[in-house]
Amino acid sequence: MTLREERISIGTPDGEMPAFVATPERPVATLVLLMDGMGMRPALYDQARRYARDGFYVVMPNLFYRSAGQGQIENITDLDRMAELNAVITPERCAQDVAACLDAAAGDPAAPKGPAGIIGYCMGGRLAVTAAQALPDRIAAVASLHPGFMATRAENSPHRHLDRISARIYFGLPETDPYLSPSAIERLRTALDENRIDYEMEQLPGSTHGYGVPGNDDYHEPAAERAYARSVALFRERLGAKAAAG
Repeated sequence: MTLREERISIGTPDGEMPAFVATPERPVATLVLLMDGMGMRPALYDQARRYARDGFYVVMPNLFYRSAGQGQIENITDLDRMAELNAVITPERCAQDVAACLDAAAGDPAAPKGPAGIIGYCMGGRLAVTAAQALPDRIAAVASLHPGFMATRAENSPHRHLDRISARIYFGLPETDPYLSPSAIERLRTALDENRIDYEMEQLPGSTHGYGVPGNDDYHEPAAERAYARSVALFRERLGAKAAAG
């Protein structure tokens, strides 16, 4: 399948945000792909292309743009630098960035109309949920893969703020994850149920945090393929027919 690919710059109140767009000739819906804490790199560009080959108009923003100055930050391997960059991306800022991506897609005649989906890995998996909370009228489906810090004791923990979500969410959780303990999973599940969120949650056997992106030290192909298939099924179910009708 021939894809259209381009690197674009999306204006936001905080500056110019670089983004990668991949789309087939006739996409059925728009997806925003949120990177993990390592940032954009070849493996994530390939993930964007894969979703595009499955029929989606994919926008992947570089969320590190606020820290980049005149350059572009990608493929972070230093843990201290990663933590420093990740701390800049608050839920409010990410929601602003996702909204800007959706606006950019809306201005592209090649992009389909209708509700959008969002998928994120690790940091991006958490931010995908908080973006759905902030943009309930624009996001109809969420795939959150090995998200960290979803249900902490902090007042601003994502599980405490789920009351506006209208999207269906797929949580592809690792079997073991230092950033999402069994007790945190139960807190998250309780909050989802109390807020009557439409969701599916599964823990993928043999996987640990970071399983979903090829090239990661903890990449686990069976778990990654299962999560990918469930994500595509969710997006087709929730976005395809509505997008075509729009």
